[in-house]
Amino acid sequence: LNGSNRNISVGMGDTINLSGRMITRAAGYLQLYLDRVLVNYTGNYVTNVSVLNVEKRYNVSLVYNATQNYSAWMETLFADVVDTTPPGVHLNSPANSSTLLASVGFLFTPFDNIEIANCSIILDGRLNTTKDVSRNVEDSITIAGLVEGQHNWAVNCTDTSNNSIVNETLRYFTV
Repeated sequence: LNGSNRNISVGMGDTINLSGRMITRAAGYLQLYLDRVLVNYTGNYVTNVSVLNVEKRYNVSLVYNATQNYSAWMETLFADVVDTTPPGVHLNSPANSSTLLASVGFLFTPFDNIEIANCSIILDGRLNTTKDVSRNVEDSITIAGLVEGQHNWAVNCTDTSNNSIVNETLRYFTV
């Protein structure tokens, strides 16, 4: 897997080189399987370049069937595909420089290539409230009892692979 003879981990969407060769040239051929599906077979050297887009453990097997001079042989390795992409979040409301009452509804839309575990409101630089949310769906968190003055807010979202991100631009509002 990627030129090694060991299990590997790769990110979702990464290219992986599946290959194998016979040390001693022999009659017969090698078969290369990815999750029990034959992807290539040939004489002494077999290869396949794949892009793995699903987060899971892939079974990669190299098989040599018995001939009159050689015994059958099989080796299996695993490629673990993990998500490394952090989610993003759009801040929908309140708009920057808004003047609001002491109870504020914060609207935001998280997005990612996998499901979102939760999002948190960061108010004035501190974690305030966290809730479970869905990917690509506008959500809201209301915070009451804000004191008069200028405040800032951001949103931190974490996906189900534990990747997280805080939106890069703070929004400001006045109560």
